Formats: sequence, structure tokens, C-alpha cells
Amino acid sequence: MISMEKNRPENPLFKQFEMRLYESLVKANDRNKDALACLGYLYTKRGLHSKALEIDKKLIKLLPEDAICHYNMACSYSNLEKLDQAFKSLEMAILLGYNDFRHLANDPDLNNLRHHVRYKQFLNKLKNLWTPDEKT
Repeated sequence: MISMEKNRPENPLFKQFEMRLYESLVKANDRNKDALACLGYLYTKRGLHSKALEIDKKLIKLLPEDAICHYNMACSYSNLEKLDQAFKSLEMAILLGYNDFRHLANDPDLNNLRHHVRYKQFLNKLKNLWTPDEKT
């Protein structure tokens, strides 16, 4: 996927242009995985979590076994405070091979999950998967 953080202008006009560009690319080809991923990222960063979730759902239809897509859906559900769905999506991401546990432990999009009692239970399940280098 294209790195979305590097060399990004902070100009609001550019941000609007960027979002419209990816929306146009997706409108022209709703199976364009790169454009969908970038658009989902932009929606999330702008707090448009319902729109980001719709993008996540489209990506999962295209890439049903992609761990990152399921992780991103967990983030969207968490941001929308739909915690049951967030936990299910996060568990699916792990089952499909998601293993960036440092990112998971610090991702602000999962803050709503971290404040839930189930999060500690979830981490306990994962302990067997973590290597000593990956523990946070």
C-alpha cells in the first residue's frame, strides 16, 4: 500500500483534494484495492468512521483473507463504539496472521477496546502467540 504519512502537506485544500481524488478513483473502479485502502485511511484520519467502515467492508469482500483489512475493520468498529464487532474483527485479523502487536497495543483507533474489560481477556489469549521481542 502507498505510504500515506510521508511528505503529506498539511494544507486543508490539499487534504480535500486528496480525498476527492481517491473518491473519484473508487467511483471509476470500485474494485481498485489501493484506492479503497487509501480512501479508508483518509476517512479514518478525518473522523469519518462510518465511511471508513463501508470501505473496510468493500475491501474484505475483495480480500477476505487479508489480515490488515480485518484489523482496519476492527479499528473502524472501535471508533464507532461497536465493540462486539471490533473484537470479532480483531480476532479474525489475528487468526489470519496479523502480528504487529506493538502497533495493536498503541493504536489510538483501538482506544475504545482498551477501556473494555474484554481487552485484558483478549490480550491473555494472545500471550501464547507473542515472542519475547513482541511483548509490550
